Amino acid sequence: MKIQEDLRKLAAANWAASANLIGTEIGDCIFVDMGSTTSDIIPIRNGKHVAGISDFSRLVRSELVYSGVLRTNLAYLLEKVNVADGDCHIASELFSTTADAYLLLEDIPEELYTCETADGAGKSKIDAMRRLARVVCADLTEISADEIYHIAQQVKERQVSILSQAISVVAEKNGLDRIASAGLGEFLIKEAAERLGFECISVASRWGADVSKVFPAYAAAKIMEDEANASGKE
Repeated sequence: MKIQEDLRKLAAANWAASANLIGTEIGDCIFVDMGSTTSDIIPIRNGKHVAGISDFSRLVRSELVYSGVLRTNLAYLLEKVNVADGDCHIASELFSTTADAYLLLEDIPEELYTCETADGAGKSKIDAMRRLARVVCADLTEISADEIYHIAQQVKERQVSILSQAISVVAEKNGLDRIASAGLGEFLIKEAAERLGFECISVASRWGADVSKVFPAYAAAKIMEDEANASGKE
């Protein structure tokens, strides 16, 4: 039992370090870190996180959402999309990921498209458009560029909606109405915060964009440095 508990704590160490630093520097809030694959939604009260320990417990509590900026399968997010001919069911296959949508919408540059593509092809906007068209079983001769762009917008709208819903659940349970945002998805977290009417404190604005993208590693290093300095003064 002790070993299992230690493993749970180790698995949680990445976001826990972030939450502890946010609790110290910012105070009571919901720390939202959206990366390539998942989103952590961590309630912080009295300087400490009050989140579940295991991924299972956090999924149940809406503190973990399997929705990210790069790797999320569009078939997970959407059942239908609106195209020129009306609402169209999408194919339940890994034909495109969120990275394609955000590359096309210019929310991320090509150098941040760091995951593998769904079809093994390139990472240009044309490549992304082909993959986005394929989610409705079309190619670039069957669907217009405007329609593909609109599909990407619907992906973004759905992802912001999912994120907003999860943050709302955590906020209501913990009596919090302030967000600290980090990760590749800060642009999505900001939109979710605005939709909810919550204050949003950006880690990128406070510590820099490069730190925001790797905030768990930065937080762990900062906490270790502070502890070492404290020990040295004793």
